[in-house]
This record gives sequence, C-alpha cells and structure tokens, in this order.
Amino acid sequence: MRLQSTERWTEDLKAEFIRTYDRRIGQWVLHLLAQYGMISSAKELSALRAHVEARLRGAASDSFSPLVDIISDVYVQTYQAVFRERTREKLAPPDGERYLFGIVRHQFFAALGKDELSEKELLDRVVQSKRPQTRESHLREAKARLWERVRDALLCLPVLEAENAQLLYEQIDRHIDAITHYFFERFLVERYGSAHGALDRLLEEFRRAYYRAEGIPEEILRYRAQVPRRPHVRLISEHEHEFASPEGVDS
Repeated sequence: MRLQSTERWTEDLKAEFIRTYDRRIGQWVLHLLAQYGMISSAKELSALRAHVEARLRGAASDSFSPLVDIISDVYVQTYQAVFRERTREKLAPPDGERYLFGIVRHQFFAALGKDELSEKELLDRVVQSKRPQTRESHLREAKARLWERVRDALLCLPVLEAENAQLLYEQIDRHIDAITHYFFERFLVERYGSAHGALDRLLEEFRRAYYRAEGIPEEILRYRAQVPRRPHVRLISEHEHEFASPEGVDS
C-alpha cells in the first residue's frame, strides 16, 4: 500500500487499506484464538480460515462457530481504531505492522470481554443469547468463573433432622458435579428471571426446590453436562505457522 505517512485518510485510501490488510488481520486473530486454546478442532480451524478468505468477497458464512463473533468484533474495532488516526503515520515502515498487530491483539482481548463483564452481565448473556453457539460460549465462561462458588453453595444443606440431613448430604456429595452442571445448564436458564439476576438468590431457590428429606430428583442426579467445565485443549495444527505474529512481536 503506497501512501505517504502524513496523508489523511480518504474513503478510497480506507478501502485500499482494508484490501491490503484484511486477510493478514484475520490470520493474526486465528493465531491468537489457537494460542489461547479456543479453536476446538481441525474442522473448525479450516472453516474459520475459509471465513477469513471469503470476507472481502461477501461470501463468508457466520453461523458455524461462536468464534466468528469474536473475529468480526476484532475486525470492526481494529478498523475503527486505525481510521480514528488523522493520518497513517504510525502505520508507516519499519514499525507499522508491529503497531497494527498491537491494535489487533488489544481488540482481541477486548472482544473476549473476560475482564470487563460483571457477574450479572455474564449471566444476562448466558440467558439472553439467541444463537446456541454464543450461549454455549458464555455458559462455558460462567462455569469457569463461578464453578467453585456455586459448588460450595450447593453443598450447603437446609435445616433437616439429623438422620435425613446425613442421607441428603451423602447424596449431594456423591453427585455434586452433576448437580452443579444441572444448575448452570437448566435451572439458571429457566429461573434466572425470577431471581432478578442475583446468583445467591437463585442458589437459594434451587435448594428450596430440590433439597428435601426424601432426596433429590433422579433427573438431576443423573444429569449429563452438555457444556464442559474446562475449555478444549489447544489445537496444534500444521497450518499454525501461517498465523505467526510480526517478527519480534511477542504473542
């Protein structure tokens, strides 16, 4: 892209910049997704690579993975950050590509939102997300952040006679993982509104509903999780070398 560093952005220059760097930005985002263990299979990686390649042709599919939302957010915010500068001085050689990668990396972490969402905002997204893939992504994050707190709360018993309390505690202790997954995947989604976004209130409602002397319903005890608590192991791909960051830039 031939452009004087002090030249102001015009619509034509913006379009030329996008044509020049759109694919490269996408490769950097894929590199970061792989580096942080967010790509779950070779099939998903291949589909995401095809998405990046097809963007400028207007032929990109966006329904196969929740990671597409992250990629799209990074593209939009990166271009906005670049074009907010009155000139392209910071993008000029020899350090321009390093600067651009820094923007992409910053926007990648902003798109994840892990350090920005409050507990209520995260739970709101779990319940309100329309796409199953997006809901699953937020639910996985909720489990990662809140699992121990929810598990400890679910191990607390209501006031019962000593004999009944012991039987119930043994049942809860034996099946605590299934109970906790059920709470996140079924009870939270179905009853969140009644608790007005308060997790502690929702936990109390769960105990009142199901912690009885006669035991917890078998449906809960035998519940099989649909969303794993931990993310997939990082994918190591033969294509990973294609997503290298600019030389000398820590990734």
